[in-house]
Amino acid sequence: MPKQSLRTAMLERRRRISMADRAAWGQAAQSRLLSTPEYVAANVLALYSPVRDEVPTDTIFHAAREAGKRLAYPRVAATGLEFVEVSDLDGMRPGRFGILEPVGVSLLPLATIDLMVIPGVAYDLEGFRLGYGKGCYDRFFHGSDVKPLRAGFCYELQLTASLPVENHDIAMHLLITESRILRFAPQLGEVAAPGGTPLTTS
Repeated sequence: MPKQSLRTAMLERRRRISMADRAAWGQAAQSRLLSTPEYVAANVLALYSPVRDEVPTDTIFHAAREAGKRLAYPRVAATGLEFVEVSDLDGMRPGRFGILEPVGVSLLPLATIDLMVIPGVAYDLEGFRLGYGKGCYDRFFHGSDVKPLRAGFCYELQLTASLPVENHDIAMHLLITESRILRFAPQLGEVAAPGGTPLTTS
């Protein structure tokens, strides 16, 4: 299926989740992420502001703050994505695409981020992501030699067996839904790169 057709179908599937299921599944997915050793070991965590029925991240934010972790959120700049340190969600404002973004000036270099939690329209069982088509995350990662640990974050019904993959597509190291966690085997080109059959599920 072409990417745009798949994107439309997956967005409609996510839109149809009931409010009750969205609340329960969103909380379950966040609890799963908080239980991972990758989260526990991270000192600096990059989250996102959910839009268009994406999995929420507010529970993770507050838990990370209580644990003394530093947090960053993405902001779309003229040169692409940049990550700004955030200590209070009340300081977020709608950005270029209507997504809440930080307004601060404390930019965090990519090398300082230990774990990046990334939303998507769909993910496949090899860790590849389908976004909204703007390529923000893919360009961001390709523009740097530093690639932090990447956790895809979505509902189980957003998973598909495989996605059409292009050279610029960046895969995740782990994938977290309300039902399970997938971790992916290394491949050539990045010491801890993902892609391929999941190593473990939980």
